[in-house]
Amino acid sequence: MGCQLALLPLLIGAVAAPSVVEGSAAEAIAHNHDDARLAYRLTRADKDLLDQVERAAFLYFWREVGRPALLVRDRYKAPVASVAAVGFQLAALPIGVQRGWIDRQAGFDRACTVLRHLLDRTDNRHAGVFLHFVDHKTGSVTCGSTTDAWD
Repeated sequence: MGCQLALLPLLIGAVAAPSVVEGSAAEAIAHNHDDARLAYRLTRADKDLLDQVERAAFLYFWREVGRPALLVRDRYKAPVASVAAVGFQLAALPIGVQRGWIDRQAGFDRACTVLRHLLDRTDNRHAGVFLHFVDHKTGSVTCGSTTDAWD
């Protein structure tokens, strides 16, 4: 909280500060968000690159999972899943369906499997809140040291 409070004057100053150069492109952007002249248009190469990155990100969430729970690894080669990574994994499923990378039934089945393995356990939460790290194969609380999780 202290760090956030320390940044507050800087943020307020940046938002409230007048433009340094009158008539500059920065001023035009700040005052006219709808100006078509300022819109960036993606080239075909840009769109192809974005498609490759999006598909690769989806494939990480689809392939880097533990069996049978199908929880995505927190990091590549990590033996644990995190609540954050699983959230991204679940959000990636409808994108994969929409893009045609998986069919609707496969996305539905994966979501059900992931959620079932998390919800059916009782050792992976405290006071109703899921623990941040769980075993990516079972959804259970991780045992022992987690230092090997980042190798």
